[in-house]
This record gives sequence, C-alpha cells and structure tokens, in this order.
Amino acid sequence: MPAEEPKAIGITPPYPAVNMLLARRKLIPPIGAVLIAIVIACPAYRLGWPELYAVAVLCALCCHFILRVSIEVVQLVAETLMPQ
Repeated sequence: MPAEEPKAIGITPPYPAVNMLLARRKLIPPIGAVLIAIVIACPAYRLGWPELYAVAVLCALCCHFILRVSIEVVQLVAETLMPQ
C-alpha cells in the first residue's frame, strides 16, 4: 500500500490579485468612475461651485477609460505570460 501524499492546506493560487481583477473586470471601471464623480461632486455641492459637476463627469469618463485599458493590458499579459 503506497503512502498517501500529504494534502497542501491553504495553498493560494499564484497571483491572486490578478485573478481577482480579471474576475471582476466588468465591475471595476464603472465603480471607479462613480467613486471619482462622487469625490469631486461632494466638494462642488458643499462649496457651491456648479462648474465642478462638469469636471466630475469629465474625470469620471477619463477614469473609466483608463481603468478599462489598464485591465485589458493586465488581461493580455496574464493570458500570454502566466502559467495556466
């Protein structure tokens, strides 16, 4: 009867942050954009500067597209370089 190999307890997969990012790649850009818009719109409301609402929307759009491109780059690198 051959000896059983010990089972590894608590082994984490390689690159857990990359795996989490790729699993939620559809949610991260809109959530990031909304958070940026809120962060800029709150002082605009408190200070009474309505011009900042347009800046909030513009920054949210930029953040959304930057996050989308960044996640696409990470996905491309993960698909080509990470072991399966």
